[in-house]
Amino acid sequence: MATSDGYSAIKADRIVDGALSLLVRASVLGNTVFREGLGNFRGAKDDTITLRLPAYAKPGKRTLRGATPRTRKKLHERAVTVQLTHGYTLDVPLTDEEITLDIERLATEVIAPSVQGIAREYETDIASLMENASYAASTITIDPDDPFAGIVAARKTLSDHQVPTTERFLAVGSSVAAAILESPQLRRVDQSGTDAALRRAEIGMIAGFTVIESQALSPDFAVAYHRSAFAVASMAPIVPDGVAWGASESADGYAVRVMQALDAGDLDGPTNVVFHDAWVGMTAVTDAGTIDPVTGKFEPAEDPDESGVQNLLVRAVELELGS
Repeated sequence: MATSDGYSAIKADRIVDGALSLLVRASVLGNTVFREGLGNFRGAKDDTITLRLPAYAKPGKRTLRGATPRTRKKLHERAVTVQLTHGYTLDVPLTDEEITLDIERLATEVIAPSVQGIAREYETDIASLMENASYAASTITIDPDDPFAGIVAARKTLSDHQVPTTERFLAVGSSVAAAILESPQLRRVDQSGTDAALRRAEIGMIAGFTVIESQALSPDFAVAYHRSAFAVASMAPIVPDGVAWGASESADGYAVRVMQALDAGDLDGPTNVVFHDAWVGMTAVTDAGTIDPVTGKFEPAEDPDESGVQNLLVRAVELELGS
């Protein structure tokens, strides 16, 4: 097989590391969801792993020097399952002529655009998960003339749902982003963030949210959420014996396999195929409990199996741009 001078010296692990860096940088929504600590799917039944949520418990109260009995309760951990459901595959066939005469740097001309394509699919699938989730709270309407009021309403809803005030994000579509950036109250960079944040697709900090714009979201859609509201897991297939080179790596919650193999079945000469793969699963994280119909306060259940409680998506709230 004829190769160019730089082609045969490629280091597979270095290429995959570079590919993962590209993927992480290209993902906007993926950098705001829960991806760490989801474990290994090898040997897992139905390709499913369990995310363990801590138990919720309320202490009893007793009067000092009184006869009130002490409280004994059983703690119930809660489980959220994440199943690998599909994979991203992108195979690039290259002839001897293309490798020898056309391609100067495989990593930048073939692997980089392929991995960026995988990143876009991550983004599209996470956006679809967010847009199709069943939220416990009613959708909040954003007034184009006063978007700040809707954002504050989303903040209040999450606080009433006992969602932590840290690591809160507001992901917005293009029309919502435009309304925020055009708002006199939010327009100035020193109010909405820094110019560096804008370059990273971050509009800035508003009402305790890190606001980001994603091109994968519908223009009028927005969602306010805690990082733990959506869990995304990925796994890279192993590199089989017999390929020219390849590596499967994971970093920052992402996984990808890049490898090259020879397909000698073509009548006009051998074809080199560069394979790119990632297996993915994702879910919205729900909590067992009840929402008070009057106050809107969420009360987690101490026992998730207790009668009358529901599994509710309270860690996120949907917003939409009004007319």
